[in-house]
Amino acid sequence: TISLGNNNMIGTIPEEMKYLHVLSELTLNNNFLEGSLPHSLGELYHLDVSSNDIQSSLPTVFWTNAFVMQTMDLSNNNFMGTIPTEI
Repeated sequence: TISLGNNNMIGTIPEEMKYLHVLSELTLNNNFLEGSLPHSLGELYHLDVSSNDIQSSLPTVFWTNAFVMQTMDLSNNNFMGTIPTEI
């Protein structure tokens, strides 16, 4: 588990997160993160990136692995695109 919420972090979420193979929970809420979400985050059980400035569409893996993820909070960002009807 990594919890870095409410830390005034600025920048993007690094693709290198994929190397944290045992990571199952990530909380990055209430920061100033922007850019897109790395595909590897779609394999987590719990993800909270709410209240940032993420400006992208969600990677397909987020929808194909949605049955694995127990909680996902993406609120208060600037995501683009649509949610597949299969969800």
